[in-house]
Amino acid sequence: MPPGAKPSVPAGFSVEMVASGLKGPRVIRVAPNGDLFVAESKSGVVRTFRMPHGGGKLTGGEVFASDLYQPYGIAFYPPGPNPQWVYIGNSDSLVRVPYKNGDLKATAKPEQIVGRIPWMHHYTRDVVVSPDG
Repeated sequence: MPPGAKPSVPAGFSVEMVASGLKGPRVIRVAPNGDLFVAESKSGVVRTFRMPHGGGKLTGGEVFASDLYQPYGIAFYPPGPNPQWVYIGNSDSLVRVPYKNGDLKATAKPEQIVGRIPWMHHYTRDVVVSPDG
C-alpha cells in the first residue's frame, strides 16, 4: 500500500488503519462483549482485538487460538450474551474452544468436532449458528 493511501468513502465517513501486519486476515466476527476475532488464514491463528469504550485505537492483537489449518469461519455458541464456546472452521475440520466474555486468549487447545473435511482449492469454511441455537 502506498504511503497515505486510503479507500474512498462517502462524504461524512472516515477511514483509519486500526491494525496492520496480519497474515491473510479473512473474517472478522464481533463477540457479544464487542471484542473482535480475526481469522488469519495464512498464519493459522485467530487473533483478538478490543476497542476501548468511546472509540480510539484497538488494543490487544492477542493470539486467541493457534495450531489451526487455514481458519476462516468463527461462531459463538450458544447464541446470546454469554457464549461458552468459539467454533472455528478450518479448511479441513471444525474445532471449538472454551470461551467466556472477555477472553482474549483461549484457556484450552482447540478440540476437534468434525475432521477430515475434503477440500479442493478452496479453504472457505464458514460457521454460523441459528438464533435458536
